[in-house]
Amino acid sequence: MAYHDLAQYLSAELPVYALQNHDSVCGSLTIEDMAAQYVAAIRSIRPDAPYLLGGSSMGGTVAFEMARQLSAQGQEVALVAMLDTPARVIPHLRGLETYSALAVELNLMASIIASGQGKEFKMKLKDLDQLAPAEQIECVLQKLREQQLVPANLGVSSLQQALATFTKNLNALERYEPRRYGGPVAILRATEVSPNMKETAAELCDDPAFGWQAYCAQPVVVRWVPGDHARMNMEPNVSVAGAELQRRIEEALESRLEYQSGGHRSSVGRSG
Repeated sequence: MAYHDLAQYLSAELPVYALQNHDSVCGSLTIEDMAAQYVAAIRSIRPDAPYLLGGSSMGGTVAFEMARQLSAQGQEVALVAMLDTPARVIPHLRGLETYSALAVELNLMASIIASGQGKEFKMKLKDLDQLAPAEQIECVLQKLREQQLVPANLGVSSLQQALATFTKNLNALERYEPRRYGGPVAILRATEVSPNMKETAAELCDDPAFGWQAYCAQPVVVRWVPGDHARMNMEPNVSVAGAELQRRIEEALESRLEYQSGGHRSSVGRSG
């Protein structure tokens, strides 16, 4: 669902595949594990290169690691496109050690759910932390319903499952240390920096390449699109993001053909 609107603005000449997060099922604990499983999934559909990979937010990090792994396997990756993905993130519990991890993670997940709909989750962390664990989950669920941020029939067990996956993914993202990659990388940055992003990426927000240049052998292409971290993927901003992503895809494929027509053996996407 997260990529449905974006895909509408990409060329119909190329198929678009989206990978469902199945972390809670497969039990992956690292970005490397997730990437390996997703690489196996895409190669079961398309066993041969070239590949065009992309992802939004944490999905961009996973796409980068997928490209690195494919490159190590001798596969060609024509482009890695990351949508507002910082290279490193600050641990979500840093500076909040006086609160319970459950309260922090519930509040953070609720805030992200709200921001994804262009809204704000209205509940103070200190108020939530005063409740017992079971009451915290019930309270957040009730607030999400009241603010019409989740379906009215969403149950406690569904919220608990979502929180477990969210926390596992967040922990994996915070532990991930990118390694050097030699292929083409493009970043679509949101022109507006949300408060959540400032807390997550800190000084990297001031770097157009979001910290990725240190891990890339080639110059990182940066393009700015309207909106913030969430709203860049929502109408009407997503039409701009989609058009910009399509241009990056076309340029990557043209560069690949030009390189091959020059009589060289293609090495685009191999590790640097």
